[in-house]
Amino acid sequence: MTNYVFHTPETAPEAARSILAGAQQKLRFVPNLYAGLANAPAVLEAYIALSGYFDKTSLTLMPQV
Repeated sequence: MTNYVFHTPETAPEAARSILAGAQQKLRFVPNLYAGLANAPAVLEAYIALSGYFDKTSLTLMPQV
């Protein structure tokens, strides 16, 4: 079984460091999803971009009551 590394802004690959640092500054912690995705910086960047696109829509996951 392979050990999966969850990164901090200090241990992440160079391309993911600024993203993790920004998340830590904004949220006051690094979510585990971000820390795991930092192993593949392009995937982390894509996830953050996709999240931003969803923030710009009226799409909701919860039905309006």
